[in-house]
Amino acid sequence: MKIANKIEIPDECPENCKFKGESFYQGSMCSRCPVFCCVVDDNGFCLIDAPHYREDWAQEFAKFFAGESDYPNLVL
Repeated sequence: MKIANKIEIPDECPENCKFKGESFYQGSMCSRCPVFCCVVDDNGFCLIDAPHYREDWAQEFAKFFAGESDYPNLVL
């Protein structure tokens, strides 16, 4: 899937994601993840339209998914 109009990320949560299985709450990493936020569900709903996802966060998640970083650095 493309987010922020140009950054490619997986369509599904990677099997080896270090955040899988952690508690889900408003401040969890999963709640900020573009896979969770931008994937359209069966009803046509998503939290953030993929083109509107923050580009700086998209770059951080792309590096994380590619194994280039251990943790996405998400600046507020």
